[in-house]
Amino acid sequence: MTASVLEVLRVPRDWTNDGKQLSLNNVLAELVGSPLELGDAAVEDAFVSFFDSLYSAGFRHRYSEVFGVLSSVGVPLNEATATASDYYLDDNCVIQMNLEALTPVVEARCTDEARRGFEKLRDHTFLEIGRLSYNARINDIQDKRFELTLEDIDLAQERLDESGKKLEKAERRIENAQRENVTILGIFAAIVIAFTAGMGFTASVLQNIDAVSIYRLVFMIVLMGLVLFNLLYALFRFVHRVTRPEDNPSAILPIGTYRGINAVGLLMLVAICVARHFGW
Repeated sequence: MTASVLEVLRVPRDWTNDGKQLSLNNVLAELVGSPLELGDAAVEDAFVSFFDSLYSAGFRHRYSEVFGVLSSVGVPLNEATATASDYYLDDNCVIQMNLEALTPVVEARCTDEARRGFEKLRDHTFLEIGRLSYNARINDIQDKRFELTLEDIDLAQERLDESGKKLEKAERRIENAQRENVTILGIFAAIVIAFTAGMGFTASVLQNIDAVSIYRLVFMIVLMGLVLFNLLYALFRFVHRVTRPEDNPSAILPIGTYRGINAVGLLMLVAICVARHFGW
């Protein structure tokens, strides 16, 4: 760093105020980079000559330029490993340590005008470091709050998803309850219909048992039995389809058995007709 420091501390012959400010900005940028190794006479002489020449003729550094240098090159750290507030802490701020190290040299060897200018420069630099440190800490706090807010949002989303799942389960339970109600009503209706039809049919047969022939009586019994059987089968199949639409309707009664019962009934009806025709 010695060579670069000596380069920026070189005093030109003709120095305007703008030129002085630019040179001061370059020196501050060097002081930000890495700690000074004072003890070298050439480096100390260069600093003494620089500040004596800089603050001569009533020159006053511009505060806005000092802030610009600190804010632009004041955080040469990897963003992945450190935050801005880590750099601006008192024990990590390189430029603050460098200015404190230069203070005894300037006070011992510089002119009164240069000492006053350097003191103002140091105080103002420390003030800007404090401001930058405060802003950096505030930014870090806001980042943490933002992360916490995102975590709260994720947690709320998870709770919302869980509530949605619970709502879906509740809706399924309501649907199942409705189906169960329909099932109960359907079974009750089937029982009532079967009981009523059977009792009515039995009463009718018993009342007219002596008024009809045996062929007609048996024919009507078989016919009414087939009608009642098909009615009950249709009713139970409807109830099954309502309560369990995903199941196969043949789970109630195999289709082969159903057709076989109807075929037997039809054969019985045909047999009765044939027997009556031939007088068997």
